[in-house]
Amino acid sequence: MAADKPAAVEEMDGLDDVENSMLYYNQAVILYHLRQYTEAISVGEKLYQFIEPFEEKFAQAVCFLLVDLYILTHQAEKALHLLAVLEKMITQGSSSKNGKNETGNNSSKDGSNPKAESGALIEAAKSKMHQYKVRAYIQMKSLKACKREIKSVMNTAGNSAPSLFLKSNFEYLRGNYRKAVKLLNSSNIAEHPGFMKTGECLRCMFWNNLGCIHFAMSKHNLGIFYFKKALQENDNVCAQLSAGGTDPGKKFSGRPMCTLLTNKRYELLYNCGIQLLHIGRPLAAFECLIEAVQVYHANPRLWLRLAECCIAANKGTSEQETKGLPTKKGIVQSIVGQGYHRKIVLASQSIQNTVYNDGQSSAIPVASVEFAAICLRNAFSKSHDGDKFIPAPPSSPLRKQELENL
Repeated sequence: MAADKPAAVEEMDGLDDVENSMLYYNQAVILYHLRQYTEAISVGEKLYQFIEPFEEKFAQAVCFLLVDLYILTHQAEKALHLLAVLEKMITQGSSSKNGKNETGNNSSKDGSNPKAESGALIEAAKSKMHQYKVRAYIQMKSLKACKREIKSVMNTAGNSAPSLFLKSNFEYLRGNYRKAVKLLNSSNIAEHPGFMKTGECLRCMFWNNLGCIHFAMSKHNLGIFYFKKALQENDNVCAQLSAGGTDPGKKFSGRPMCTLLTNKRYELLYNCGIQLLHIGRPLAAFECLIEAVQVYHANPRLWLRLAECCIAANKGTSEQETKGLPTKKGIVQSIVGQGYHRKIVLASQSIQNTVYNDGQSSAIPVASVEFAAICLRNAFSKSHDGDKFIPAPPSSPLRKQELENL
């Protein structure tokens, strides 16, 4: 599907494509649920060019989809610009509807009140926009603007679980960790519609967020406890989703498309790996991160962490390092600096990259110094794309300066 996408998108340049806009929108939605966000954005942005002839509801759906995609790909500025367009669109739509309703009947034949229903939809859309704005400002770490939007979220959505989770995230960024934990604990997860309707496992998110907060508090053992709870919750949800059928070819049939986004295993493994590395368990961290890198192989930060695991797992005493490292199988060319500023210069072409000491290929993921060299080269190659920001999913984009500091 992804291979056919570029040609289809490039052909969207006329009124015929406006008539087929629903097909393109559906394609973007499918790509979104398959986590092919870049491809979905390409289709969505083409649709946005022809947004004027669209019906109001459809135009809003296209905009909301694009906003979600921009936030998922850490393009908060683009999301905020589109939210401003959406706000104007909804305000103009509501004022024109009010003008029409003044001259029409207030109730339909079935007893429903179209004006009230329209007002409820507008309020729901506004609440959704406030939540998106908070997410965008959190990504930008713009706390002043975020605080203002948080108030709007609490006014429109009340003490719902999503609004409390957002407020908790805001307090976490401010360093108010105890308040962030208190807000999470006050959320009523039972009231949430559930992963079959939303695609989100709120219990999994709850434990993960607690893990992140305790990581920031340097309570790493508690952090890994909560991350493991999140993994267990995620596995339980995935087991429920796959319990329906035994045929592997039909494992996705009969379930809502939103559940394709439910599994957060690799994001959680990433968090577990970083936490375990801080605890001083590099081998356990390596096992988590090596599984996560199968999905996030374009993340240079992740390759650096894997190299860190390998080096920490093979770290001997200072005396052994000084005597053994410079000549050990030609891996290390030299050592520069002392103390915290000590750097190990790896050989550019090293024969140890082909064979490990037990006859095993060094390309096979083993927490060895040889594999650390491969990880470092991967990180180096991923960081030379010429952009100021390097995409590093599932974490935030990586600045080149940050990579140099690492």
